[in-house]
Amino acid sequence: MELSEFNDEVLNRFSAEITDLVFLMIQDDRDMMQMYLGVVGDKGKGTVNRSLGKAIKARYSLDNLPTRENEPLSSLISSHQEF
Repeated sequence: MELSEFNDEVLNRFSAEITDLVFLMIQDDRDMMQMYLGVVGDKGKGTVNRSLGKAIKARYSLDNLPTRENEPLSSLISSHQEF
């Protein structure tokens, strides 16, 4: 395997799971979780989660894959778009 192929494979897998990884970071960080719960209390969980998903996509200039992850590791989300 060429180095560039390896790099692409690693980054493609990371991009597909990036939303789940962000939500795992939130739930595993006490300060981030408190901020998340505060915003969820004000705006609602669905609104917050959708907004964060869109922000991730925009920040990293990602394109949607035709698939969704329906069994994420994070307990904060029930599914997420793969990029």
